[in-house]
Amino acid sequence: MPRKITLEFPYQPPPELRGNSRAHWSVRHRKVKELREAVWVRLMEGVGPGIIESLPWPRARITYTSYWCGKPIDHDGFAQGMKAALDEIVDYGVLPDDGPSYVDGPYVEYVRVPHREDIKVVVEVEEVGA
Repeated sequence: MPRKITLEFPYQPPPELRGNSRAHWSVRHRKVKELREAVWVRLMEGVGPGIIESLPWPRARITYTSYWCGKPIDHDGFAQGMKAALDEIVDYGVLPDDGPSYVDGPYVEYVRVPHREDIKVVVEVEEVGA
């Protein structure tokens, strides 16, 4: 049975990290650091003993599920906004690298929610065969 890590964030990727952003480099740097720290904390909390011994996985499927309200972020902008999260997953040791030999995806799925307080992003990292 494939192992899976699920990370949840109560917000969408920051607009400063998305494709069309014209944010100053220092603002982008700060947002990347904040997102990477949030991923690291969730990995520390969510990766249990049954998974930690099996790391790094030879290959994994990455799925981002965006629970959104209002206008959705386009697929490529969303994936670019979550790039720092994938980098932190690699740096944590879940995968050896984020290249196509190791990562299947990332896939982006959307679920519309009725209220802004229901907005979130769920990141699923699922081990797949090499």
